[in-house]
Amino acid sequence: MDKQLALFKELASTDPFKAQVVGRNLFLKNMADVNIFKEYFTFSISVSCNSVPEAKFFVEEAEHALQLFCDACEINAEVVNQIFEWRDLLYQKEEAISAQIQAEIINSNDTILKKISDLQGKLASSKSPTKILDEIRALDASLDKDMLDNRQMAVYGKLSDKLSSYVVKAQKKESKKTNLNALGDLHHVLDEFNKEGAYKKDEEKLSKLLKSRMFNIDLSIVVPEVVTYYNHVYATIFSKVKDELKYKMAEWSVEAKH
Repeated sequence: MDKQLALFKELASTDPFKAQVVGRNLFLKNMADVNIFKEYFTFSISVSCNSVPEAKFFVEEAEHALQLFCDACEINAEVVNQIFEWRDLLYQKEEAISAQIQAEIINSNDTILKKISDLQGKLASSKSPTKILDEIRALDASLDKDMLDNRQMAVYGKLSDKLSSYVVKAQKKESKKTNLNALGDLHHVLDEFNKEGAYKKDEEKLSKLLKSRMFNIDLSIVVPEVVTYYNHVYATIFSKVKDELKYKMAEWSVEAKH
């Protein structure tokens, strides 16, 4: 046992993970030995760690060892007092780890909020806003919103309002473009039809004109004024083509909508 204890103490200062394996083995074979337990417990809660997961691993080992020791040892007043002292040490260590985790999350959220803010600043002048919006959505999803503090909540609220305002303006701009394009196509159709008499009799020419510039318009997303003009163009052309083409116009229109 002395050789294993010496090896444990040697490794504790050079390789904590190997020391943990040796120390745990030694403790499990001597769970009622208060001195062995102290060595292993003190090592587990005081080992220097490079990350939170490492620290949690050693603290959980210490907690597990304490539970086993409590079950195996000879209980007396002195041991009971020591057990509560060790529990307090565990609680303090767990609180420190919890505070470190919270600090890391807050720092991570700050970094993400800064990236979102920077990306929003590029939206107005960007030629590919969709890509930026996708990046912002991905960053937003990676935020730990449950851990946002009051300062971060205020920043996040302003960023959300700014993004909502941009999206609304972009949608209005896109809607205006869509409606103007639809009007332009309808005007072109009517102008072409009036200029060339062949459209009144030639099924192929009329089909190509209407399918490419009129029946491809989605009436569900344009404003009522465009729908009214659409109906006017349709009615004008319908009234001037021969009867066989009237049926075809109706057929092409139905096919385009389904």
